[in-house]
Amino acid sequence: MLNKETLIATNEGQPPFLFWRIVDAPRIMQLTTDSAVVIYKANAQREGREPFTVIMSSTYVSRGSSWKLAFHHQTPL
Repeated sequence: MLNKETLIATNEGQPPFLFWRIVDAPRIMQLTTDSAVVIYKANAQREGREPFTVIMSSTYVSRGSSWKLAFHHQTPL
């Protein structure tokens, strides 16, 4: 698990994405009135690297008038 600072440091110096697109419609699982998980699959490629596919889940919580990312997970396929 990475905290915000570690995640930023890990991604520094990475080549830019040539493309990043969601495949199919995301699934939304409402957990409570103020939390939900979005599950989706994406195809992407960074400059100079092979294309890849990942499946992701992002958990959001409602705080005031906006939704905030609370947890994110991705697995290469």
